[in-house]
Amino acid sequence: MNGKFKDKVNSRYVSLGITIFLSGAALIILFMSMNRYQSLVGMLTKGMTIISPFLYGIVLAYLLIPIYDFFVRKLYGALYGKVNIRIGRSVDPALTLSKAISTVITLAIFFAFVIGFGFLIIPKIAESLSSLVEILPDRASEMIRFIQNAENGGSSPVFGSAIEWLQNSTDNIIRWINNTVLPRIGNYMSQIYEGVWGTVKTLMNILIGVITSVYLMNEREHFKAGIKKSVKALFSEKNANGVIGFIRFSNKTFGGFISGKIIDSVIIGFICFALMTVLKLPYAVLVSVIIGITNVIPFFGPFIGAIPGALIIAAADPVKMLVFLVMILALQQFDGYVLGPKILGDSTGLSSFWVMFAIIIGGGMFGFLGMVFAVPTFAVIYYYFKKDVENNLRIKGLPADTASYENTDLYKPKKND
Repeated sequence: MNGKFKDKVNSRYVSLGITIFLSGAALIILFMSMNRYQSLVGMLTKGMTIISPFLYGIVLAYLLIPIYDFFVRKLYGALYGKVNIRIGRSVDPALTLSKAISTVITLAIFFAFVIGFGFLIIPKIAESLSSLVEILPDRASEMIRFIQNAENGGSSPVFGSAIEWLQNSTDNIIRWINNTVLPRIGNYMSQIYEGVWGTVKTLMNILIGVITSVYLMNEREHFKAGIKKSVKALFSEKNANGVIGFIRFSNKTFGGFISGKIIDSVIIGFICFALMTVLKLPYAVLVSVIIGITNVIPFFGPFIGAIPGALIIAAADPVKMLVFLVMILALQQFDGYVLGPKILGDSTGLSSFWVMFAIIIGGGMFGFLGMVFAVPTFAVIYYYFKKDVENNLRIKGLPADTASYENTDLYKPKKND
């Protein structure tokens, strides 16, 4: 008995020591992170940049897997038991052959869509940009003539002050160009070079992403089995089931949100183009592409895309800019209340406030990618935090629903009122 009691005491002290050590290590890491916040954000941003090809591959895989799985099922059903040739170390040559053919078909569909979309869109965008470049000098000349005529014939002191302010602003801009812009033209050329090189790197990352997506589509069951085996080996059965459940929920949340949001944005882009064509608004293709791309960003996307779109249309016709803004407001309402919920469903489970919160934090730390991935990431964190809170409340015999803790009597009239 003494030996067993001694083992229990020793075991208790060991557990306590490990807990104290881990708690201290967590506090030290938290303290260092707070003191070196900028360095930490820089490291995380650099890490996001390094793994961006794999992020492209994951996003592309989420989009292509439904097509890939469709063809695998059809081909495997047709080839099962009919393929006798040996394919590498394959246990089931019919399945291996079905996967290979389905990969080729899926990539062919993807590249056909991209190339066809490019041939349809890129010439129209180039035409719009060329027209915009041609029209801007004329609009600037018209504005200058308007200001000169108003200055010569204007009698209002307020209007005269406004003209004087515009002239002073013009002089300041000219001085700024001569003193700041022109001396730094070399730096700007270097930035242009970096921009071109950045575009090349992005294309290379997309190519790597396509290759990554092929591996993910063909080997995802093998990857899942490897992860499951590792988790089962490292954790107890209860904890292993919890980790596997977490991975499955995260995969479902990210997959549903990313693929759904991209499909939603493509549809919104086409609807925007159709409405602009019916309303005879200028630069329909260029503006619709901008609206479709920015719509990938939840909540703020339509507003971010509306600003450059409105400025582009205003260069051609200021009155049509107002029509465009009303159209975008109506389109945003349609997407937010009808199309988005139909496609995305309740893939995040977040209220509008938490979506906005996640986008601001993610965008501030990691830019565009942060704005896109912040929502599903926060949705997973929010889900498990809420689940843990509700479980603890049930253990304590308290109600788990949030409504039970709301002060419903706050706005009720008092008896003396």
